[in-house]
Amino acid sequence: MVRKNIILVLSIISILVSQSCATINNIWSDVKGLPSKFHQTDQYEVGYPGVPTIMVPDTSKNTSITGFVSITKHTVYGNDKWYDPVGLQAGVIYPFYRINDKIDLRAEANLSMQGAKWEESDTKGRTNLLYINTPAVARYQFNSGFFAEAGIQPGFLVSAKKYEGTVDNIIVNMRKIDLSFPVGIGYEFKSNFGVGLRVIPGLTDITRYAAGNDRNFVIALRGTYNFRIK
Repeated sequence: MVRKNIILVLSIISILVSQSCATINNIWSDVKGLPSKFHQTDQYEVGYPGVPTIMVPDTSKNTSITGFVSITKHTVYGNDKWYDPVGLQAGVIYPFYRINDKIDLRAEANLSMQGAKWEESDTKGRTNLLYINTPAVARYQFNSGFFAEAGIQPGFLVSAKKYEGTVDNIIVNMRKIDLSFPVGIGYEFKSNFGVGLRVIPGLTDITRYAAGNDRNFVIALRGTYNFRIK
């Protein structure tokens, strides 16, 4: 009797082991087959056949740097009588993160001539300001080639001079950091050239000791060119 029971137990164990091995083999086969089931399309979607896909942000397409030159109309607005001269901007733009096929985030660095002409009583002069600006903007690109963009722009003052018969260095009277809000529209041609119009109102007072609240204001007409860096 005992012998029969031992044989029965061994038979059951043998069956369970064989079934377990088969189950493990099936699982291992499924795991090895995942690379063929898992897929990635040209649209940067990932998922499984027959299962809704999920869009994954991809930055591998960001293989260009845009250079630009702008003709600017800039001024300072506040309590004083400021007049707006013409200046220049030049810099580079890098699209560092793509949210989807329409929207991306862009970092920029530019050297910008700013400031304004002014008038006090019978005295006229000019204040020249030179900034290194580092805007970060979100751009929405239409299929037609048009785009719209907006963001935030920290600016760092590197030079401030006052022309009133003589030239005075007034950088100690100015705030070193300026914060602005760039908003723009434009069009990109298939030839890698583009044009844009950006309005950049200042948000912070640029003077240290003046009674008024003087802020930068820039309108920039921009010409751009995309350089491929593949």
